[in-house]
Formats: sequence, structure tokens, C-alpha cells
Amino acid sequence: SKPTSPDWNDYECGSGLHFSPAPLMALEFAPDAKHFVACRIRLDEMRTPQQSDEYPQKCKAKSCEVFYEVDRKGNKI
Repeated sequence: SKPTSPDWNDYECGSGLHFSPAPLMALEFAPDAKHFVACRIRLDEMRTPQQSDEYPQKCKAKSCEVFYEVDRKGNKI
């Protein structure tokens, strides 16, 4: 699938799709999560972490392409 955020903005938190480099890092934001997916994000649609960010372990994007489900370690299921 190719989800897109209709309320995208370039701020650290809020509006947009949020991502972490690894599933275990995402648990900080959603501790009860049971499912994780590998996604591709266009660099020109991504907000990279800034030095002043409170959460440098995440990024945001306007849209993504979902590839497949992964386990907590990022291995394809």
C-alpha cells in the first residue's frame, strides 16, 4: 500500500507519518504495538531529525510505500 498524510507538515511532532529506523525504537512511541512494517520513504518528502529535536530516533514523511511485515528485530516475516 501507499499511505499518504493529508495533514503533512514539517514540524518534529504531529501531522504526517512517523517512522523509526528499527521496530524496537518505535516501541518508545507505541509500546503496545504488535505489528511492524518495512517502508520506503522518498527523501524529498521526509523530515530528517534535527540536532535540536526532542526525538532524534524518529523521522516523518508525507507518504511511504509499505513493503512487508517485519518482526521486532526488523526481519521479514
